[in-house]
Amino acid sequence: MSRKFLTTEEAFDYLMSLADESNDSDPEMIILPPDPDNVTDDEEIDDACTSIEHSHAIFDEKLQGETAGSIEILKEKNDAEFISTPKWTNRTPKFSSAPESFYNEHHQKITDKISGKSPLELFEMMAENMIAQAVEESNKYAGQKNNHDFCLKIDEFK
Repeated sequence: MSRKFLTTEEAFDYLMSLADESNDSDPEMIILPPDPDNVTDDEEIDDACTSIEHSHAIFDEKLQGETAGSIEILKEKNDAEFISTPKWTNRTPKFSSAPESFYNEHHQKITDKISGKSPLELFEMMAENMIAQAVEESNKYAGQKNNHDFCLKIDEFK
């Protein structure tokens, strides 16, 4: 489990409170670098002095102010505390669907619109953007096959 702090003083106080607790593992303080986009002054921080055994070295005058990045305290968590088990039940799923009348009405509209049309008339009913894309791709294909004289237009395609 990690917890973030804005100042080293807050982090140090929390680190000392964790040291008072009787745990087998020692918490560690990590000072993360700032985002690369942030313009900051460089700070010299000794990475070897971030554990609880070196607490006297952590909180020196150099670190008492704001740090350039963010500060995290890492503490091992008790696995038994955070295990959650999902509740599974045997139920039939509920699916939402449109009413039957919607499908019948929609089907009837399409049937009325395309009934009695020839294949050519159905082809001409296609959306203009689909035709434009087919023309564009046909011209690309001709160029890839070294047929640079080929130039298809939308009117010719229809």
